[in-house]
Amino acid sequence: MSDNRALPEDAPRKGAAIKLFGVAFIFVGVLDSMLSWRGGFQVDGVYALMIAFGFFLVALGAIRGGRAVKWH
Repeated sequence: MSDNRALPEDAPRKGAAIKLFGVAFIFVGVLDSMLSWRGGFQVDGVYALMIAFGFFLVALGAIRGGRAVKWH
């Protein structure tokens, strides 16, 4: 069932900034963990928490935006 209400083109998208910060946390967490692993250092649990927090922020932004997240 689609919603027939149209948003104006200049309307701010709710949750977009939160999703952007979430993607940044995921990116930095994955990059840091891969670089630590490749460098021969022990991979800390901080990176897993950073990635999980990023997913939490993406989900929170999707909820605030009122639209489903499309993962494809």
